[in-house]
Amino acid sequence: MTDRMETAGRKSALRWVPLEVPGPLGMDSRWIRGARGLAAAVVLAALPAFAQSVVEASNIEAGDVLDTAPPSFEIRFTREVILEHLLLKTDSDEIQDLLDPAPPPRQAAFAISLPELRDGDYVLTWRVSGNGDDAASGEIDFIVVGFHDHSEHDHSDHPH
Repeated sequence: MTDRMETAGRKSALRWVPLEVPGPLGMDSRWIRGARGLAAAVVLAALPAFAQSVVEASNIEAGDVLDTAPPSFEIRFTREVILEHLLLKTDSDEIQDLLDPAPPPRQAAFAISLPELRDGDYVLTWRVSGNGDDAASGEIDFIVVGFHDHSEHDHSDHPH
């Protein structure tokens, strides 16, 4: 594409040339990758710290195979949060709200009683909120394989 310009009474042709970007192995390619990396870092830095690392520790972790289920689910967050919901799903698709009747107050660590868990697959689903719009959620799938019903073997009413 050309365009005509008048320069001090002379006519000259101005040509538009597309900008050429070197291929992926050129020097400019490294600059482009660096710029992309910087842009990604800026985006990640803009995310609230809350969304980046929320759970500090828990007594049941994803993929655990437990011989005995603990009496409670214990989870500790990196800062105080509101535990909005904690659901337990069984392998028969039964869902139990573990925070019923009401969620606990804002805190960093929680110990929520679990029902008696027999052998089977389970999923704990939790959701917490922080300040304002900060929120995070997660799932912990685990298996119980060594359940023993001790009530069948209760001999406390038999004299020894």
